[in-house]
Amino acid sequence: MIRRLANKTALVTGASSGIGEAIARTLASEGASVALTYHKNRDKAEMLAGEFSKEGFPAIAVQLDLADRSQIRTTAQKVISHFGGRLDVLVNNAGEWMNPTPLVECSDAVWERMIAIDLSSLFYMCREVAPVMMRQKSGAIVNISSVVARTGGGGGTIPYAAAKGGVNALTYGLARELAGHGIRVNGVAPGLVDTPILKNADPERLRKYIDGIPLKRMAKPEEIAGAVLLLASDTASYITGEVIDVNGGLLMD
Repeated sequence: MIRRLANKTALVTGASSGIGEAIARTLASEGASVALTYHKNRDKAEMLAGEFSKEGFPAIAVQLDLADRSQIRTTAQKVISHFGGRLDVLVNNAGEWMNPTPLVECSDAVWERMIAIDLSSLFYMCREVAPVMMRQKSGAIVNISSVVARTGGGGGTIPYAAAKGGVNALTYGLARELAGHGIRVNGVAPGLVDTPILKNADPERLRKYIDGIPLKRMAKPEEIAGAVLLLASDTASYITGEVIDVNGGLLMD
């Protein structure tokens, strides 16, 4: 069996559940050694790392608070050192959802946290990793965006949507700047995904949203991971500066 990421190293943020877990599993199954970051779910992250290692795909779990810029630096350094000074793939998946809040009721703190967690942290992580990939003259960065980057969200999620719109712009800018160093930068923008974050969602509102999706269902986390795998692998060696929409046809170009 030919594995697309054999002998590659990867860092996946927010990999202890949901989309991040699916991404980490997919990259490991394709031969990558994976570093999984987690915020609070240490047991799950360490369980996954142990599972991957037993299957022959070395993995480590590292705690990371995206709101702490110094932790982003130390985490990147720890992972790169663990992998012998190399990093082939960075997947900026970790992020934070917000409770729907109308504009006039939205506090400075909510706005600032959404920008810090869902946009600024990606910039800082890319800034830490880029020098290593530049020395290698190779690397793939995949940023997880969202359908709301194009729709603006709605129902009181403007700060989150603005942050994800920034992720798209960041992706395009990085792709242009780093292409000459052999580094590809792309994004994946999911629509509605069946993850634990929806456990408290209003059932009626959720049903109406699904009715508006041409495929009439939510995505599975593995379907998002499949798009990430494509962009992380040499299969996409001539793709950079793209944000792939994985939304069941909710938005079509």
